[in-house]
Amino acid sequence: MVPSTFPSSNSPLSSYHHHFLMSLPISIPTNHNDQNTSLELEENEWPRAAVRRGLPALLNIFSIMINVGAGQHNPKDTILIGVASLVSGACCIAIAEYLSIRSQLDMEVARMESRENRRVAERQEERERLLSPVKAAAAVALAFWVVGFMPLVAGSFINDDKVRMGVVMAVMSMELVGFAWFGAVLAGVPTTRAAIRDFLAGWLAIAITFVFTKLVIQLLNLRIHHAYREANTVVDDLTKHARSTESPFALFFPKFLLILEG
Repeated sequence: MVPSTFPSSNSPLSSYHHHFLMSLPISIPTNHNDQNTSLELEENEWPRAAVRRGLPALLNIFSIMINVGAGQHNPKDTILIGVASLVSGACCIAIAEYLSIRSQLDMEVARMESRENRRVAERQEERERLLSPVKAAAAVALAFWVVGFMPLVAGSFINDDKVRMGVVMAVMSMELVGFAWFGAVLAGVPTTRAAIRDFLAGWLAIAITFVFTKLVIQLLNLRIHHAYREANTVVDDLTKHARSTESPFALFFPKFLLILEG
């Protein structure tokens, strides 16, 4: 019987060979799955950017709409201020997102070129096609318009200030919960906790802005009332002085006041 060249399972060398093989740096080729996972994450970057930029835009637009109601403006002023805020906000937030992603990609490409790593550079080119700065900028601008257009339509055509503010607050609450849920789904975190957190944070920001605006409006009204009372006192003194001196100014000044008041 010819002896086997390999030790049997009961041989002392068997355990030695087992430990030796386990210590070898053998890697399992899982690049395909990792690559697919990375691609899926990168493809979700632009909706995540839209959600991140959409929530501050939502708070900004709703703060403007509520503060317009606090200032007792008419519906035309509400529409004008809302449209101006939508245009300026969408442009600013799109430019900021584009410059942010573009600068990040430029820094990564420069670092890869300095290392002269072709494989990483090719991977970066593929990532740049997926995470396009133009796509991200368009996504955040669209998100700004979507979240801002709904409260603008809901509150612009209501004449009563209290009803308009109530409708705007109701739409704000629904959009806060909706955006929080969508962002939680993309991030893979519990949706209930995220919805409650974003809802409370949004209302806190709105409450702070509303209270601050009301204080500023009351302060301005107080100063305007005080200035108007002082102006009336000065006018009365000038009128008495003109009549006492019987100058031509006494005949012209009352007519001038009537023109100003008319």
